[in-house]
Amino acid sequence: MTTQVATFQVVNNLGLFNTRWSAIALFTGTDIISIYIFLQFVRGIPGSLDEAARIDGASYLTIYRKIIFPLLKPAIATVTIIKGVAVYTEFYISFLYMPGGDLGVVSTSLFRFKGPLRHRLGGDLGRGDDHHHSDTDRVPRAAALHLQRVHVWSHQVNGDQ
Repeated sequence: MTTQVATFQVVNNLGLFNTRWSAIALFTGTDIISIYIFLQFVRGIPGSLDEAARIDGASYLTIYRKIIFPLLKPAIATVTIIKGVAVYTEFYISFLYMPGGDLGVVSTSLFRFKGPLRHRLGGDLGRGDDHHHSDTDRVPRAAALHLQRVHVWSHQVNGDQ
């Protein structure tokens, strides 16, 4: 929690609060899992490859570009997938640093659409009306939803399409 206060102050002082750049700046950094994945891949590369390339007259940049980097492609793909899923499903950073309604990402937009703030934002946004629903209106909708789930479940269990 202490680091979040400092992070928020830095983002705010840089003028990034309530902009897309706040999330971009925070996601640009790495995490310990990415570092660990890259370290394990680099440790798996034999030192004899570097030595052989050095004996052949390759520079350090050439060794990295022609030998090390191609061997790191599985690690790069793995980190890209992990980071992509984490960014796509992230809720906390976008909710805290981009509170404006027009800056919503998928998770915060869904939260605003059907979350606890929907009544304050004007009724059930899923139906597009501005009145609060009575329990008699909700019971048929809940029953229909339950029957739909049972119907889909029975088709999945039976293998029907």
